[in-house]
Amino acid sequence: AADQDKDIDVMFFGSSSIRLWKGLDEMMAPLKVVNRGYGGATVRDIHYNYSRVMADYRPKAFVIFCDNDICGWKEGDLSVGEVFDHYRMLFQRLEKDYPETPVFFLSWKYSELRAGLRDKQKLVNDIIRDFAETSRQVTFVDVNSLLLNEDGNVNPDLFESDNLHINRDGYLLWTSVLK
Repeated sequence: AADQDKDIDVMFFGSSSIRLWKGLDEMMAPLKVVNRGYGGATVRDIHYNYSRVMADYRPKAFVIFCDNDICGWKEGDLSVGEVFDHYRMLFQRLEKDYPETPVFFLSWKYSELRAGLRDKQKLVNDIIRDFAETSRQVTFVDVNSLLLNEDGNVNPDLFESDNLHINRDGYLLWTSVLK
C-alpha cells in the first residue's frame, strides 16, 4: 500500500504559494495530488533538493510555481536570464527522469508587495511562455491575469493581508484554469 501512495495524478511543487494552497486536495478532486511546496523555495533550491522533493513519486503530471529567485533582494536575486537558465535545466531534468509526464508551469504572479518587479516578472513569464511553445512537455499556464483587475492592477480581494500570497478565492481561480 505504501508503494501505491507514490502513484499520484499530480505533484505540485515550488514555493510558499504552493505550500499554502489550503484545500488543494478538495479543489483538485477527484485527482490524487501531493503538495511538495515549501516556503522561500527558489528554483535553485529545487535543483538542490530535487531528489527529496520528488521522493520517488510517480505523478502523471507536475505543476510548478516558484517565483522567489527575483524578489527584490539586492543580494541573492538572479537576473531574468539566470532564472530562465535554471528553469531550462529543471525542465531538462524532469524530461530525462519523467519523459512522458507533462509539466505545467504556473506564471509568476504580480503582487503589491513586489510591485516594483513587474517588468522582470513579465519578462520571465514571456520567456518561459516562448520556451513552452516549442516544448513537447512544458505547458505555460497564465494564472497571473486571473489576479488582475480590468485596469491591469492587482485585485487586492484575491490576496492575503501580506500582499504577496493569494487567498482561497485566488486559488479557486487557479484551480479553474488548471483543471
